[in-house]
Amino acid sequence: MRCLACNDELNDHEATWKNLETGEFYDLCGTCYGVVRDVKKEIDFKVEEVYNEKFKDKEGTSEEPTE
Repeated sequence: MRCLACNDELNDHEATWKNLETGEFYDLCGTCYGVVRDVKKEIDFKVEEVYNEKFKDKEGTSEEPTE
């Protein structure tokens, strides 16, 4: 089996990596998986930063909705 990103051959360990929520195989080598993981963290951080900037009061005076 080969990495979908760089086409390197996957070792036995890499070939068994699965998404725990979906059960789908990642089909990525360790290097490519690491890059994808880091980019995802960066995107998640930027999304949170934009959300905070647009929807939360910068002075902290607005209250979060509660149930």
